[in-house]
Amino acid sequence: MPVTKTRLKYDPFHTALLDQIFRTTGSQRQSFPREFSVLADRLEEDFHACEAMLDTLGCASAARHREQHAQFLANLRRAIAALHDGNGTPAAHALRDMGQWLPYHLEMLDAELAQAACSKRPLANCH
Repeated sequence: MPVTKTRLKYDPFHTALLDQIFRTTGSQRQSFPREFSVLADRLEEDFHACEAMLDTLGCASAARHREQHAQFLANLRRAIAALHDGNGTPAAHALRDMGQWLPYHLEMLDAELAQAACSKRPLANCH
């Protein structure tokens, strides 16, 4: 099922991230590379904030979470490089993959992080 603004509700930071995803997917051909780069930067900021919280809360899965973020960002950076070479296919694939991976990541994996933050106690294994 496709991600829609009305179906998902997140905190303001994740809402801004989703807004950027919609801006990117709806952008014109000439503005797509810029919007895609902004999206990658916003995701990287979000991932770093998440990783800092994992470390602060002492989540045992911080390394696995960080690795997943790094792999996803590497795919985005390769897609940006391809865009600069005039090839939009990797970016289109990255957006498709993001539409499948990001909702799962936010709802399933980050839910335990949010639980640890709300309870103010470390979880033995956040994911």
